[in-house]
Amino acid sequence: MKKVLALILALSLAFCLAACGQQQQQATTSASSASSSSASSETPSDSVEPITLIFCNGVDDTHPQSICLAEFATAFEEATDGRYHIENYWSNTLGDDESLAEMCRTGTIQGWYGSIFGALPNYIPEFASFALPYLLHSYDEAYDYLHNSELIAELMQKLEDEYNIHYVDTTNNGVRALTTKNTPVYSPDDLKGMKVRSMTAQIWQDVISALGGTPVPIAYSELYVSLQTGVVDAQDNGISNVYNSKFYEIQNYFMKTDHGLTLSNFCMNADTWKNMSAEDQEIFTKLWTEICVEKETELMNAYYEEGFEAVKAAGMTVIEQDEMDMQAFYDNASKLIDEKYIDDPVYGAIVNDVRAYFGR
Repeated sequence: MKKVLALILALSLAFCLAACGQQQQQATTSASSASSSSASSETPSDSVEPITLIFCNGVDDTHPQSICLAEFATAFEEATDGRYHIENYWSNTLGDDESLAEMCRTGTIQGWYGSIFGALPNYIPEFASFALPYLLHSYDEAYDYLHNSELIAELMQKLEDEYNIHYVDTTNNGVRALTTKNTPVYSPDDLKGMKVRSMTAQIWQDVISALGGTPVPIAYSELYVSLQTGVVDAQDNGISNVYNSKFYEIQNYFMKTDHGLTLSNFCMNADTWKNMSAEDQEIFTKLWTEICVEKETELMNAYYEEGFEAVKAAGMTVIEQDEMDMQAFYDNASKLIDEKYIDDPVYGAIVNDVRAYFGR
């Protein structure tokens, strides 16, 4: 009997101890959950990872375009309270213009600077028309047309809808001019028989022909040596190229023909743009206009002046437009366009629209 009572007391004690342990464990778990919940609710918003945007261009970090893009990145990050982080890559370090366009389209990168007649014609062929000589007469004219033409608006919408590339804006990256080694040029007749370097595409060869020269396709990487050895006598690039690539060492005359505008378009991945809130899009657009359009234009003007001062100091003669027969250059360009491009199913649309827009 005593053994039975002892067994009952032992079992009762065991159950009590188990119950107490379970209650203590539940209390500890509840406290831990409450503490975790409290810590979670107190987590600062700035611990959320920012959205990273990768932007690329084709010039080095000392170029006004890069300087302004870097300033824009900082300003946009601050204005959006760190919701975005922008990584900039200069000098085509992630690929050439065509590669960057495709990377942007697919979302590998989120934005890139490229010439309007560079990679974009791979998607919208009409954009190649902007390579035609004197189609647009100034950067201000180009900016006006690209922002207000109904045809351009339609083509940009097509670029976005069909190719996932959102057009942001256009900035000024200079004007094309002529340089020669031995002979100053005042009219197209002065270029007759002169070998002038051109890019490979037929339209660029036609540009050189319209200026009066004989086009010789040569890669830009080979241009300095080709000028130095006499493979070609002349070339057409803006002052920044002549200055940076030191063509003034082997060319003696710089003619401000301004026969082509180097328009740099900045485009973004369309999905990235659409996923931004309306507020962030507004902030982006405002800062872009202030920094990458207005300020960059001022810096580019100073950049050109620096270039001209440098090449003159090196002994290069700069010939202004009032010293040249500009009407002869205009007439040659119009003849080329009228005879070869105005009725073309691709080029004709832009050419006719530009002429109608400006009444010429």
